[in-house]
Amino acid sequence: MSFCSLVDRRSAEQLADQAPDEIEADVHLVVDATDGYYQALADIGYDVGQMSSEAVTKAQSAVEAPEVAAAAARITTYVKDTCGVDLTVPGSGAS
Repeated sequence: MSFCSLVDRRSAEQLADQAPDEIEADVHLVVDATDGYYQALADIGYDVGQMSSEAVTKAQSAVEAPEVAAAAARITTYVKDTCGVDLTVPGSGAS
């Protein structure tokens, strides 16, 4: 299965495993940051009342870090240019 064919499925683990060399480090950085955030949410039972917990706040800060935003922007550009999928447009599919 190619990287581009996985983009529509948005499977983070599969994308990270199949990421091409040009964006491999970026994909792993974003996946690791978002995995941490999702785990922090799971740890509080997805209770909105606990969203300000230290673990969630720390995980959210990691996701919003400038280096993660820059990596996400590079991934978005690569996927649009290489796969024909605009990740900024909901429902965009491979052309």
